[in-house]
Amino acid sequence: MKYALIIGCIISMWGCHASSSSSAADSLPEAPTATGLERIYEIAREANNIRSVLISLDGKLVMEQYFDAYSSDSLDHQRSGTKSIMASLIGIAIDQGMIKDVEEPLSNYLIDVDDRFDNITIRHLLTMTSGFEWNEEVSVEEYNTWVSSGDQLGFLLRKPTIHAPGTKWNYNSATMHLLSMVLTRASGMSTLAFAEQYLFAPLHIQAVEWERLSAGFYNGGAGLQLRPKDMIKLGKLIADDGMYEGKQIISKAFIDAAISHQEPTPFASDENIGYGYGWWLGEPNGVQAILARGYAGQIIAVFPELQMVAAITHNWRVDVEEAIAQQGQAFSILATLLTEDITTFN
Repeated sequence: MKYALIIGCIISMWGCHASSSSSAADSLPEAPTATGLERIYEIAREANNIRSVLISLDGKLVMEQYFDAYSSDSLDHQRSGTKSIMASLIGIAIDQGMIKDVEEPLSNYLIDVDDRFDNITIRHLLTMTSGFEWNEEVSVEEYNTWVSSGDQLGFLLRKPTIHAPGTKWNYNSATMHLLSMVLTRASGMSTLAFAEQYLFAPLHIQAVEWERLSAGFYNGGAGLQLRPKDMIKLGKLIADDGMYEGKQIISKAFIDAAISHQEPTPFASDENIGYGYGWWLGEPNGVQAILARGYAGQIIAVFPELQMVAAITHNWRVDVEEAIAQQGQAFSILATLLTEDITTFN
């Protein structure tokens, strides 16, 4: 199994594609025109390995396209988009009083560990600032070795910490998997069972698969499969401050923190790219964007100011070069959503 985020390439893609629009940053688009939706369909139809493109405006699906043998009932791997959902589950557990708060130390959920785990908190795991030695930004090797190790928790916990917690952002799938362990031990339920009761059932999401790793913990970093239509629901939940059908599923306070910049040092970008609690952040064309992003072009994109959510999926079983190309395809579609060519302006 191959997996990597290739951070630098994705940041470059976002900035490059988002800046291609000639629209004014302070002129927000309304609904895509029919011609605009046709343009997106044309881009998707010519794309390699694409499986689906869905667009929701004001809670209504205005585009729902599937390609090859895929349909509305097909499940798609979220890959690293799993991290965004994992973070949301932690927020729900805090709301339910099962976890005290994000400042709880990791040592509360581990046995016979050294003192350094007193200083690593749930917040550090959520924000990728735990300080563990880890190299996943430009290579698939670390993730592949970890996930195939047969002891995913031990593999990470034996790693040295080379930075003080909270001082350096470093992409790390294994620390998101630690959150799956924390949730299981805090709730007394598996991550999947907890998600089904507290998140998926309230959103009427029934078709779910989730990869289970050693010690029985579900992969919090990359293991979730959903239907694209349900990806739209999860994006809409973020756009609506944690509300769904009049019920508060996740507290607004947690959502606000999750979609706020949490990285200790700002990323070098022109689009205010950053990281919250498991969610990627940016401002393409000056419009707030919140993304769950996965290897090879799996995307849930939320544009709260526009009340717009997009879901894009691709075949993820591809090599790194093809994965980067597919991520570029996904960002081309998102960029097109924000251009004059497909929108009506005030």
